[in-house]
Amino acid sequence: MAKDLTPSGARLGGTVAYAGLTAAALGAHVGIITACADDLDLQPLMHMELVAHPSSSTTTFTNRELQSGREQTLQSRAEKLTIDVVPLSWRRAAIIHLAPIADEIDLDMLDALPAASIYLTPQGWLRTWDQDGRIARKEWDAIATQLALARAVVCSSEDLGHDAHAAHRMAQKTRVLAVTRSHQGAWLFVEGERSEIPGEDVEEVDPTGSGDIFSAAFFWELHGGSNPFQAAQFANRLAARSVTRAGLDAIPTDDEIAKARGSN
Repeated sequence: MAKDLTPSGARLGGTVAYAGLTAAALGAHVGIITACADDLDLQPLMHMELVAHPSSSTTTFTNRELQSGREQTLQSRAEKLTIDVVPLSWRRAAIIHLAPIADEIDLDMLDALPAASIYLTPQGWLRTWDQDGRIARKEWDAIATQLALARAVVCSSEDLGHDAHAAHRMAQKTRVLAVTRSHQGAWLFVEGERSEIPGEDVEEVDPTGSGDIFSAAFFWELHGGSNPFQAAQFANRLAARSVTRAGLDAIPTDDEIAKARGSN
């Protein structure tokens, strides 16, 4: 979970917020585990099962959208989550979405969970930062073993430095990999073979959370039996619509879900 500092003030963010709300909108029964201080307003998530472990700090980002891309600064980070915080009954969930945003999930957690249920957005394991909190990219090779354990992985082109070769190399270590590419759509890799998911022409208001919405929709559709290409098309449609609204208002509506599914 994150506190996102924006020009209009602080707001709730982080992958589990966007992905959790999207999964709930799609019909999933959702449980969220996070660590945060008491300065984070969790009210938008209170209709879901929520385990919020006390932390001296909340993971907090300052985000600025520049013509050259997003500039992020990490102001503070929550304490690391380990397998001990996961209720035993939750370890049998059909979809276990691990979503670090600032390297705050212990990698050893993957060894204690059933591989058939693990879905990853490894963004937070692919970030490093300097003493001033300026975010920089970290090479993905260090988590190659963990990527191979997951049923499916989603990351952004930004996470990989917009390096197509890095995406192809990562795909060799994953079963199913989707690389989101903003308005350009996404690349889908299945057993290393790449397909193109074209972008959609929409008026962008706020891109925050669009990749997390893509991830939740993609994982949900895969779990439901859709083939990876159909799942990626569906997820891409919802993610494209999400950028037309700001903050958590980006969560897909019932009408958008119906239209996206009807287009498959």
